[in-house]
Formats: sequence, structure tokens, C-alpha cells
Amino acid sequence: MSRASRLVGESVSALENCVCLESVARARVDKKGKLKQNERDALQIEATTIGDREWFSWPGRDDVFVQDPSALVGFGLMDSGQLTSTLKTVFLGGFASRTFHGETTFQSRPAMQFDYSVRSVFTHFHLNIRGSSTDAGMKGSFWIDPRTGELLALSSEGTELPPDFAIRSTRTEVIYAPMYLEDRRIVLPQTATTVVEDSTGASSINRVEFSHCHPYSTTSSIRFDGDASAPAPLPPGPPVRHGQQPIPSGLSLLMRFSTPVTAQSAVGERCALILMADVAGNGEKIIEKGAKVEGRIRWIEQSSCPARCLVVAVELVSVMTTDGTQHPVYAGLRQVVPEAKVSLSVSKVSQTLSELPFGAQRMATSSLSIEIPEIPGVGSFFVLTPDLTTPPDFLMTWSTENPHRP
Repeated sequence: MSRASRLVGESVSALENCVCLESVARARVDKKGKLKQNERDALQIEATTIGDREWFSWPGRDDVFVQDPSALVGFGLMDSGQLTSTLKTVFLGGFASRTFHGETTFQSRPAMQFDYSVRSVFTHFHLNIRGSSTDAGMKGSFWIDPRTGELLALSSEGTELPPDFAIRSTRTEVIYAPMYLEDRRIVLPQTATTVVEDSTGASSINRVEFSHCHPYSTTSSIRFDGDASAPAPLPPGPPVRHGQQPIPSGLSLLMRFSTPVTAQSAVGERCALILMADVAGNGEKIIEKGAKVEGRIRWIEQSSCPARCLVVAVELVSVMTTDGTQHPVYAGLRQVVPEAKVSLSVSKVSQTLSELPFGAQRMATSSLSIEIPEIPGVGSFFVLTPDLTTPPDFLMTWSTENPHRP
């Protein structure tokens, strides 16, 4: 527990000097359990920690942040705390009551489970719905890797809710994974799922994917759009340091891995890629062939899909431009070659034999395509080689994008 708390403290400290992208998928489920499709929506915001608070802004607006993410959207469920606030409450505040639950597994990995609870006066857990608000307590569990002491996951549930409050329950689970920030290995939130049930029995569900976390650094920019219109103003927040501007959207990056991804690779590891063709924007070459691209393995696992394969998800981090500057890059994977050994999807073929009159038989063949759910800014693919290693001639085409607002 002491080691886990120290590692969490290091992660929180590192997050106070960086900004992360949150891709939020939101849904509403009525009291009968039916998903209301017309109320599904998705948005992307940036989150950072400044002082004791989490702050939020639209992507690219790192000069103005707000404390309440609902001020950016104005409708639907918005929640905060998954970046650092809950970690501080459970591990660093000194007010959580923690007990050892026992040895177990989490997502097939050995784990040590602990349970905790915190009274409402110590949590800073504030709930607000339709103009009514309350402070809540918190209880839940967290899972620690017994070998490394790193945090694997943390669940939380609101407690001490008033009987007449419009929110009946609130539950959150955050999955963590390691990554490197400036040569420091730290554990960051990867995915967070929040379910809030109101007094009518209906539920609001938020699924947040954290990605593209990067430290603040000196300012630089790349522009090809001339006099772009200024984004809408936001309420003023605390000043923060600017980072390098991302590579512009709409560019095609043809790349391959400098070093292969194998079944022995791990979540959080860096991966090196190399650009196989020049990249130009508005007739100007901005990235030369042979440029280095840095990525991060966001997810990797062996599976039978339907044959034995390696499922890989990669998040691009930065690319070095012609002036020698490393810029953040936000892109989606569009194509993989050769598709015979690496594919964006695989097909599962099944055959059914049925009896017909007079002793005849009929064979029916069906094919089911299996795809990896898309995460904005993350490229996912299946490796189908016998040794579960990306082949040296494996080429990928990525397309640069801009995080979007609703």
C-alpha cells in the first residue's frame, strides 16, 4: 500500500504539468432499460490539473480553462474527478478508510484488492442536477499489481445521498495503464465509465477515453490557414503554459514501425515509427520522408479472433518536423498493408448443415466481420502472423485530424 500510494503521488505530480484529451461518449437509458439513440452524443475536451482543481477546455484552447466541464456543453451528464481528484481523495488526502480485501485478479491479471470509504466532509464530491446540489461521500475498491505496485483500476460509488435528492446513485470505474512522460513511467487513467441513476429510474452513462497526454513546453506553431476565425470565448480561467501546436488536420501519413510490435510488448510502451513518404500541406513540404514518429501502445492482447491473433491499439504521440521540433500529432488509422497479415478487421465464417425433404441436405455459410471499437485518435488492428509480430513490410496510412466539439 505504501508503494502504491507513492506511485500514485508521482502520477498526480506529473499530471499537474500536462494536459490530456478526454473523448466522451454519452448515452441516456430510460427506466425500462432502453437506450435512447437520439440522445447519444460524443465530444472531446482537454483536462489538466492546476493547483488542487481539475480544469477543462476545448481542444487547442489551453489559454482558457473552466472548473466545471458542464459550462462547456450546457446539456447532458458531465463529470470530473477521474484525472486526479479521486486519486488524491483515496490515496493522498489521509481521510480514506482502507482495508485489504484479498488476492484476486483484474482482467485476468493477478491483483490485490482493497476497499475504501470516505465521509462527505472530506471528499469534495459535489453533485448537481437541475439546480439542486449536495455533497456526497464515497466508497469503492481499487486493484493493485502485486509485482509493480501500480494501480490497475479504481471504482467509486456515491454515499450519504439525501433521500429526496434527484440522483439515486452514481458509480464510476476507472481503468489505469502505464505510459511515459519525458522518460518517466507513470500510471494514467485510460478509460472511465460513469453511470448516474436519477429518481425516475433512468440512467445517464458517460464513457471517457483519456489519450494524448503531453507535458507543457515552449510555444511553437504551424499554420496554413491564413486568418482563421477566432473560436468562441470561454469564461476566463487560470493561465497555463502553451505547448507546441499539433500537426494540421487533413494530412496523410504513410508509416511503418521502426521496431516490431510483438506479443511480448506491453501496454504503455513507446513504439517508434518512421515516415515512408514526404508530407505536404498547401503545397509546402512540412515533414520529410524518414522523419521519426513516436507512438504509445494503448492496448495489446492475444486473442482467438477467430484464429489466433494479436489485438493492438496504438496512439500517436508526436512527430518531428523539418525544423527539428517535435509536435503533437492527432490522427486516425485509415489503411493497413499487407492486409493478408495485418488487418483492421477479421471475418469469422460459420457453416450450418440443415436437413431437407427426401434425405437432401443444405449447407448454409455465413460470415461475421469482427472489428475493434473505434477510439478517437487511436489506431487499432489485428496481427495475424504466426509469431504474432508485425511484419517488417507492414505499412499504415494515418490521416491527421483535429479533436472536435459537439
